[in-house]
Amino acid sequence: MCGFIAHYNLNNNFKFSKKNFFKASKEIQHRGPDDMNTFSYKSINMIFYRLSIIDQSKNGRQPMISPSNRYVIVFNGEIYNAKELKSKINNISNLRGSSDTEILLNLYEIYGKRMLKFLKGMFSFIIYDKRNDSIFSARDRFGIKPLYYFKDENQILFSSEIKPILSYLKKFTFENYSFANFFFKQELDSGNNTFFRNIRNHEPSVYKIFNKKCIKSFKYWDISNSKFELNDKDKIEYLSTLINTSVNQHLVSDVKISLLLSGGLDSSVLCYLINKNYKKKIETFTYDFLDNNKGETKKANSISKFLNFKNNNVLVKPNYILDNFEKMCLELESPFTSIRLFGLRKVYEKIHSKGFKVALE
Repeated sequence: MCGFIAHYNLNNNFKFSKKNFFKASKEIQHRGPDDMNTFSYKSINMIFYRLSIIDQSKNGRQPMISPSNRYVIVFNGEIYNAKELKSKINNISNLRGSSDTEILLNLYEIYGKRMLKFLKGMFSFIIYDKRNDSIFSARDRFGIKPLYYFKDENQILFSSEIKPILSYLKKFTFENYSFANFFFKQELDSGNNTFFRNIRNHEPSVYKIFNKKCIKSFKYWDISNSKFELNDKDKIEYLSTLINTSVNQHLVSDVKISLLLSGGLDSSVLCYLINKNYKKKIETFTYDFLDNNKGETKKANSISKFLNFKNNNVLVKPNYILDNFEKMCLELESPFTSIRLFGLRKVYEKIHSKGFKVALE
């Protein structure tokens, strides 16, 4: 994951504090330990923290400026079909590196908002238009990658997490509607509301245009518009093709890859296909809880042994949950409903300690 924060000034008389802005950005430093860079121009200030997965050179550095010098992007995520999309770029020879960020920015320069229909991946990004002094933002179809924004009469703040916005504003009010939904309906999703008043969750499969006067929102994709008229045999073949294609796209990386293996059907299928299609050996990781007689470790170990993967077992004890409960709330920036998250948290700690930057699940 990477992380960014951006400030868009709506009022020329508003005094923007770069010092406060930079201090607030430290709240997402953990998202991008490999590099940090800034950009300032007229109404916009951007700070980006990078975790390098594809093209680890400075050619993939963000904020990134388009070839025409008109657009500037900060982008968190991965475009899985980036290599295929190169064919839609007129002057491929002008590309400085091989990052999906550069391909995404070039596509926007050529196609504008229409480029969203080409993208397969998980993403959240904002693109600043120097000429129009406006911002184009978008989030992937299912909202895998986070994006939040705050607006008042003077400014708009964008961030990959809520904490930098709270840090910059130095004040907050809870959103009662979201807490009511959580306590009475067990819902964590209250539309584009978060648990903090006036901090919005950018909706999935939506792009927005921000300027000094207004915010316009447009839905660019809806699953209900997808139609498949196939017989059962063709459906099975089509599903097999989709899964294989998706797995192969997710294996594109310049760093080593790990896999969360539960012993269930989903992760076992992934494990099998990776073993079949991937030339390098990966390591698998499984979490379990102490005294859990119905845990997944035994199954996962059996599958990894059969496919000749090294499986790492992580055991969660009661003290770990007690010691990390408040940290979990801080990291999620919301209440939560499942003890399983502590298993995920500990297994990610193990993955990180072994030098992995990518975990498939």
